[in-house]
Amino acid sequence: MARRKNPKQPTPIGRGDRGPVLLGDVRETPVEVREDNRTYKPVIALWVRADDGYVVGQLLDEPGHPAQTLVNALRSPTPVPGEPQPPVLPSRVVLFNQELARQVAPMLAPLNIEVTTSPPFEPFEEMFDELFAHLQQPGPFLDLPEDVLRPLLAAAGRLWRAKPWSYAFDYPPFSIVPGQGNVKPLFASIFGANEEVFGVALYSSSEDYEATLELGESATGPRPEAMSPEALDKSAAKVLEVIHHRAFLVSFEPRDDLPSGYLDQLTQGGWSRRMSVAPIFSAMGGGQEPALLTPEEAAEVTLAIDSLVTFCDRHRKRIADEQFPIRDTVEVSLGGKAVPVDVSVPAEEPSAPPAARRPRRRGV
Repeated sequence: MARRKNPKQPTPIGRGDRGPVLLGDVRETPVEVREDNRTYKPVIALWVRADDGYVVGQLLDEPGHPAQTLVNALRSPTPVPGEPQPPVLPSRVVLFNQELARQVAPMLAPLNIEVTTSPPFEPFEEMFDELFAHLQQPGPFLDLPEDVLRPLLAAAGRLWRAKPWSYAFDYPPFSIVPGQGNVKPLFASIFGANEEVFGVALYSSSEDYEATLELGESATGPRPEAMSPEALDKSAAKVLEVIHHRAFLVSFEPRDDLPSGYLDQLTQGGWSRRMSVAPIFSAMGGGQEPALLTPEEAAEVTLAIDSLVTFCDRHRKRIADEQFPIRDTVEVSLGGKAVPVDVSVPAEEPSAPPAARRPRRRGV
């Protein structure tokens, strides 16, 4: 949604503007949300930078207070690709509904933001059309029983709140070895240091993990925008070819970017609607097509995530200072039973692939 538009008519901006100008509106979505024994259609607020069409504010909210929803979206800016800092407050906003502008104006007056109105602007209308079409698409629904889904979502919530990517990186990997014979070891690679994709990849084989590093790219990381669709497909196929055993991905996406049906399923499974993100789970490699998690795989992923979060919380300072190796045994719950899990991080090797030795950023 945060993409540049080619205006088909002049943008409604005056020549005397001294700072950023934003176009904004709040609309009722075409999808229904079922929550707490009630059904309603949420509204979505959108703020777009007028000079280049980037979305700099977005918020899905309950209906009934459109002005407040629009202002709240402005106060929680969305990062713009390629810009290190969050968008600054505008000098002026352009709205397309006079009654909404009348309500918003006194709320923005203390911030010295001028509120003006304009007739409908076609490129802005097209952005809402694309957004609503996206919300109505079928979602990546999880075919998991409740007693499997709830622990998985709870573990994902703990992972998001812990944010290990703020001090840990995708190299070296974390070895996770449950002290239970029927649960296989996994190797965790944390990604998110590039501040674009957040989550963890879990490999069933250390060789598969090392093979992805040797390719000089992550199995789940973002691709350069300049790559053609054919190049993207080829790159993704190359990565999958070197993953000979099943690998699992847990990543987080802005909830406004996900279909409502999928969000409904997560909410019913215990995921808080107040969270600004929602988890995506998938399995890949092993000679199989990428797919959603099976119940057995979901249980393995839940155990691995809980073990990783517990270990990272316990050894945060040592991990941040890269005082490797680190080894410890943590205890997590699986099916109501306490399971000991050996977790370790090896020392970094001088011969590590270049992708593992790239400059690193902190402070997510």
